[in-house]
Amino acid sequence: MMQSFRLIAVALTLCLSSLGAVASPVAEIAELEVRQPPPGGPHWPPAVCNPNESGPHLQARQQAALDDFARLYFVERDIDTAFDRWVPGQYIRHNPNAEQGRHTAIPALKALWGNPQMTTSNRSWFAGEGYGMLHFKFRIGAANTNMAVVDKFRFQGTCIVEHWDVMQVITGNEPNPIAFF
Repeated sequence: MMQSFRLIAVALTLCLSSLGAVASPVAEIAELEVRQPPPGGPHWPPAVCNPNESGPHLQARQQAALDDFARLYFVERDIDTAFDRWVPGQYIRHNPNAEQGRHTAIPALKALWGNPQMTTSNRSWFAGEGYGMLHFKFRIGAANTNMAVVDKFRFQGTCIVEHWDVMQVITGNEPNPIAFF
């Protein structure tokens, strides 16, 4: 993800429509409640995800998992619980500036999200077809850093096992008035 307060700007256009995803746009997630998956499954949210989860309701369970991950990540800023519940094992990272594994991701994210001047807005996410994405605006006030961020995750069952991230600097001088969001 974002490492050591040094953010890498990467230009990338994402084509999300081909995923056939379930949308979960959320304007204000302060009031976000944990979405319940279809009945017939285990207690929700579970203490830990299930990498062997399958069946006709898997996509809905992955959406509910991402909803809970987003709540823990954005609202609670509880990186330990988010990762213990939804990223408990193997964690493949595609960021060229990050080492592999959750053991390096957790401390970096805790340092970043522990900064009281770091805020997020314009948050939305979805899950579908074994993948999930978080899209948000990231700001660190003191550094006057504004970025558009997309985190893409691959699920195994209801567990997050792989991660890609894309970040673009927001300068405020973009010629496109609807850039990024």
